[in-house]
Amino acid sequence: MRALAAVAAVALAAAVVHAEPKAPKPLLPPPPKADDSLAPARVDAALLDRSYKRARNTRNIGIGLAAPGVALSILGGVLVGFGSTSPNLFDQVDKIIAGVITCGAGLVIGIPGVYFWSTGQDDMDSVVWRRRQLVTSSPP
Repeated sequence: MRALAAVAAVALAAAVVHAEPKAPKPLLPPPPKADDSLAPARVDAALLDRSYKRARNTRNIGIGLAAPGVALSILGGVLVGFGSTSPNLFDQVDKIIAGVITCGAGLVIGIPGVYFWSTGQDDMDSVVWRRRQLVTSSPP
């Protein structure tokens, strides 16, 4: 009985070892198929107005974040500069640490602000271009 159980265990283990290998993954993705995502976007005046307002709001939020971010970064640099020339060691450390923290906070606020400003302005330019194309290509 034990021999039969041992033979069954070995046969089961051999069956697991000889499992079918997976097919190798292709090195390059398959070529894209033509579908509706390649079709031109639907363009109408109401859609363009909504897109323009959304892009303008994104740009304005970006300007609102970028301005204080740049100001804080400059202020942090000025604090580090004053701290490095201070003759008092404790005052020097305080100013440098405050400058680094202020500069870091400015970067944390300013970098997303510049990104939103740039993205919003690009989207606004795209909507203006599409609006011009809509006006020039309209049938009489």
